[in-house]
Parts: sequence; C-alpha cells; structure tokens
Amino acid sequence: MKWIVIVPLFLLSTIVLHESGHALTAYVLGVENISIRIWPGFTLFSTFSDYEYLMRLQSPMTGVASTDLFFLPETFSQMDGGLCMLMGSGVTFIISLICLFWYVVYRPSGKQQACCIAGMLLVYDAFTYVIFPTVFGVRHLIVIGGNKPEPLIALEYLGVETMAINVFICWLIAQVVVTGWLLCFRTQNAGMVNNAVRPFFRAPG
Repeated sequence: MKWIVIVPLFLLSTIVLHESGHALTAYVLGVENISIRIWPGFTLFSTFSDYEYLMRLQSPMTGVASTDLFFLPETFSQMDGGLCMLMGSGVTFIISLICLFWYVVYRPSGKQQACCIAGMLLVYDAFTYVIFPTVFGVRHLIVIGGNKPEPLIALEYLGVETMAINVFICWLIAQVVVTGWLLCFRTQNAGMVNNAVRPFFRAPG
C-alpha cells in the first residue's frame, strides 16, 4: 500500500529535480527570466515579479513539466542552450552515478542505503528521455511527457560526435542493467542471510 504513495512522490521529486537542473544552469549562464511549471500548469518557481505578465507570456502545457526561459541575454549561444537542455537529465544522471558508486564501494545500510537506492533509480530519467523516444517512438513516460530525446539533441548542440553519443547510450543501458542486477542480487542475498540467521535467534520451545 505504501508504494502507492512512494512511487508518485518519487516521480514528482524526479521531475522537480530535472527541471531545476535546467533552470539553475540557465540562471548561472545569465538568464534572469525563468519559470518552472508542472502539469497541469502549476508554477513552482519564477523569477518574474509580475505574475500576471508571466501568465500572458507562457504557452499552454504540452508535457508533464517545463522550464521556460524568457528574454535571453545577447551573449546566450547555441552552446549555452545545449548545456541548459542537457542539465535536466544531466543532474539526475550525475546523482545516479554518485549513488551507484557509493552503493557498490561502501555498501551502506539503513536510511543511507534507502537514499542510495533512490539516487541510483534516478538513472531512469536519462534512460527514458533517450531510449523511449528514439527506440520505441513513445513519450518519456510512455503515455505522457515529451517525445524528443532531449539529452541527445543537447549533445548535438554542444558539438559532441556521433560516436561519443552512441557510447553514452550504451553506458545508459549498461547502468540500468547493473543497477537492476545490484538491487535484485543484494535483495536476494539479504533474504538468504536472514533465513540462515533467523533460526539461531528463535526463542526455544
């Protein structure tokens, strides 16, 4: 029953984190007019002081969430645009890598383990943004979300060669497989250990 609450909260947190990556990168690059919206149109963050003016500028929602950049500075280049686009899935991907490394090397337990597992699962964001639109021709979340491989488009804007992009795709697939294997393997081992140890702690009689 608890998963009915945990899964939607996890997905919502992932979406907010993804959009925050876009927005913070744009802000660092000098964009001062930014807005983050979540379906069906809730504004979670905005640098606009005039809310009504912001509402007039915004277009209707076409996906689950969006980060809107208005009045880009003259120094804003295609490379800057590519970096802003990349750092949505880029943030979740980097966190997933760090958590995967921590989980493998330090073998955490308790709350730290739960945080590591949640972080490792963030790899789904980059994976679905890349694989679902390009391989299966569906939206990022199958029935909802955008239908463009945002990270791949961003890498092209940044001038990354096709070979490197293919390596990145292979890495994503491998990371998803390794993450799934680790979680299943550790869970099974934990169950086997518990079953082996439990009889020794059973009350006599």
